[in-house]
Amino acid sequence: MVNRGHNRKLMEACRPMYEYSWLIDRIRENSRSMGIEKAAVKAMEEMPADFGIRDFLLKNKEEVQMSMLTEYNEEETWRIIAMEERETGSERRLVEQICKKLRKDKDIPQIADEVEEEEKLVKKICDIAAVFAPDYDAEKVFKAVQKKDLKI
Repeated sequence: MVNRGHNRKLMEACRPMYEYSWLIDRIRENSRSMGIEKAAVKAMEEMPADFGIRDFLLKNKEEVQMSMLTEYNEEETWRIIAMEERETGSERRLVEQICKKLRKDKDIPQIADEVEEEEKLVKKICDIAAVFAPDYDAEKVFKAVQKKDLKI
């Protein structure tokens, strides 16, 4: 990915790279107030006349729009995947903490207090985990929680 304002030496050495980074920056800016396709067209139209890539981009506007849309959607998809992985990691850590505390025979109010979660949620996880007593295998408990589609 090319980000305007980064890697100045590369941008100075490669004018088309600089121009492309300008375009991507403008598309991002425009997309805050309009759809990505319109943002791409507007950015191409706003591109300075002395940019060497301008004529090529305008001549191939439809292909450029599709390319920009694909790149934007891919970037958004990866962002969503990363966010979901962070959430899953947090859920997994909570289940692991609860399982450790269950192995130490702590009760639900104490566990809820220590993990700083609502007793109702901790109770639901503990109820699922009870099937796996006395070992409380965190991985098995986590999979069971996922199957129940429990919102953590």
